[in-house]
Amino acid sequence: MWLFSEMSLERVSFFSGIANAVFLVSLVVGVAAMYFVFVTAGIKERHWDELRRQSDEQIAASNERAAAAESKAAEAELELIEFRKPRHVDAEQAELIIQRIKPFAGAKYDVGHSLDDRESMDFLWNPEPILPKAGWVHIDWDGGYVFTKPNWPGDHVYGRIGVINVSIEIHPQSHDKLLPVAEALVGVLNEIGIAATVAAFNNSSTNTDAIHLLVGQKR
Repeated sequence: MWLFSEMSLERVSFFSGIANAVFLVSLVVGVAAMYFVFVTAGIKERHWDELRRQSDEQIAASNERAAAAESKAAEAELELIEFRKPRHVDAEQAELIIQRIKPFAGAKYDVGHSLDDRESMDFLWNPEPILPKAGWVHIDWDGGYVFTKPNWPGDHVYGRIGVINVSIEIHPQSHDKLLPVAEALVGVLNEIGIAATVAAFNNSSTNTDAIHLLVGQKR
């Protein structure tokens, strides 16, 4: 009876130890599993947060690009509207031209332009009378294909040429002498927004002692 009791107690103790061990292992496994779940959930949450952040950044960047493109389109449209405006010299600009070129009073010039561009012809209606007010002398174009313009001031002879914008040319024979004259005119025209350049001599005029005021299509 006593022996049986001792064996029973040993068995109980043995199985109790096993049960405790199993319980502890289960507890550890359970805690580990819960930790894994929480860690995994945290990683997934951070992953989705990162995806959301990247998506927000892409949307913001796309909106910025769209806004920039819209702004550039608006600017281009305004530039096109401004470009299509015909060239014109108002009274204030005319006075500025006179002041800037008057130191070269007595300078001779002839005029050439295309017969195919109405804007060029209309534009010349402004500057042609301005230059004589500064003491410059408008002379007839001589050489190549010439034409006249009835009812225009001075009844001058013009040369038919093809250039872009306003081009001031000087015969090589008078280049050094007339370059300051040409640069003064080109400078003030650009200042008032009319594109002009001093270009190499390339026209039919035989007036070697005059600057050649050539007006072409606005570009």
